[in-house]
Amino acid sequence: MKFDAPSELPSGGGNWIDKPGTYHLIITGTDEEPVSRDKQLLDGFRIDFQALDGTVRDADGNFTEAEKTIDIIFWHPKLTQKNEGLFNKQKQAAFLVAAGLMTEEQLGKSLDIDLSKAKGRHVIATFEEEVQDNGKKRIQLSYADIWHIDDPRAAKFPKNEKALSLIPSDHRRDPKSFKQPEPAQKKEPAAATSSVDLDNL
Repeated sequence: MKFDAPSELPSGGGNWIDKPGTYHLIITGTDEEPVSRDKQLLDGFRIDFQALDGTVRDADGNFTEAEKTIDIIFWHPKLTQKNEGLFNKQKQAAFLVAAGLMTEEQLGKSLDIDLSKAKGRHVIATFEEEVQDNGKKRIQLSYADIWHIDDPRAAKFPKNEKALSLIPSDHRRDPKSFKQPEPAQKKEPAAATSSVDLDNL
């Protein structure tokens, strides 16, 4: 028979993550030059994830989204955006730190990143549900809530222990090595000033 074959096979078999929650994910693919369905180049890079564990559970406490997949576009910053696209750049940086492709000490520097090395890395990420203008719902990354598997901020979330045991040691980090946001300084109240003229006492 005649068959016009697609350029690639589906990565997740249509078994998509469609519930908000926080997930233990493995990165299954990367694309620095992704295209849309109509073959238009997208201004960002795409990361494919597969769920290993997470907070979405049934009445018996079992994780219901195992092996489901999702792909996320991390959009490049644009000068026309607020703060010249700072949020997009921070979101990309959060992913790169989570995937072990850079560290917090490299923030503010110009880096040469090999995105393909993210494949096989483990991360923790929170997804939220967004209602689009056409009324349809979609799952997307919540703000920049994506963390390295050993980040203390991700410690409370469920993880697939068997999968963790298979992570190469050079993909792990000491939790103490993560730079945590400094707590807000408590502002001391201003000293009261006297309106009394001491010469009149």
